Order: sequence, then structure tokens, then C-alpha cells
Amino acid sequence: MSLWVVDPRIANSSERRVISSGDIRLQWENWGIEVINVVPGNAFGVNPLVIQNVLETGWSRLVVARQSGNSTAGGDPAAPQTLAVMKLRVKSGAVPADYLVGILETKLADANGQDIGVDLGPTGEFSIITVGKQEMGDLDSNGVIDYRDLGIFAGAYGASKEQSTFNDKADLNGDGLINYLDLAIFGANYGK
Repeated sequence: MSLWVVDPRIANSSERRVISSGDIRLQWENWGIEVINVVPGNAFGVNPLVIQNVLETGWSRLVVARQSGNSTAGGDPAAPQTLAVMKLRVKSGAVPADYLVGILETKLADANGQDIGVDLGPTGEFSIITVGKQEMGDLDSNGVIDYRDLGIFAGAYGASKEQSTFNDKADLNGDGLINYLDLAIFGANYGK
């Protein structure tokens, strides 16, 4: 699992205003990475009101507001402010490549409803996530398929996607079941 932090440059930073609400739209290349969730960052204080949190294939939208009296970024308005945190993972069988994750649009306002400008540059703010080659069955991502991976696999064996013991990494053929088909793939790659 990885985290990608949405931390744009606030335009006109000499006039630091407290962010009261935001509408943040994110995009990613979904053929290589899967987003687990998107949550508000510290720019909206503690326990912000989430009005809308849509997570679709390849994009998401987070509409969020600060609760009244809620301080910013540990109480320091000059501290770095994170708008959102995206939790993601590499899809099983993803081709080694560079994948883009980025901000499509960000709208922010202060407590008076005045827009707070965000400098995303001419093409938006995108980051590249590099996915390297990983053998199917390397469940702990240490570069070797060994007894450690076997323990992880065994703990998920027999589970389906709806069960709490399901481990997406152990679903080597991606059918939503961890069974003898996945075991055959795991066994063929053991020791690599």
C-alpha cells in the first residue's frame, strides 16, 4: 500500500487564509493502480464534514468542510496543509510502468465563502508512480517468493472477496477467490 498526498501550492501564500471548504477532484491511471480510499487531509482540521466522497474507476471527488471552531494543521495556519490523502495499491498483474496520479480540479473557500486560489500550473498537478516488475506470489514484496509469502497465502486460502480473510495480493488470477488455481500459480513461482 502507498499513500499519495494532495498538497498543492496555495496561490498568494503571503496571505494565508484558513481553508473552510473544498471540492477536490482526483484522477489516476487505473490499469496499473487501484485506489482504496481518499480521505480529507489536515487542511480541514480534525473530523471534518465529508459531504461527498465518490470513488469511481480512475477518478474520485471529495467535497469536505471544516467543522466550526476546528483548528488547522495542529493549530498552526502556517504549517503545511494537506488537502487529501489517497491510499492506493498496485493491481495484481500490473505491467511495470510509470502511472500518473493527479489533481483534476481543486476549489477551496474560506469561512466567508471567498475563493482561495490554488496554483496547479498549466497542466494540473500530477505525480508519477513507478511500478516495477514483481513476480506473482511475492506477497510481502521483498523480491523473493519464499516461506514468508507461503504463510501470507495460507492465511487467505479459501477466502472470497466478501470475507475479511481475503487478501487481494494472494488472489493471483484476479477472480475474487483464493483457491487451488492461485495455489498452482504460487507453486510454479515458489523460489523465484
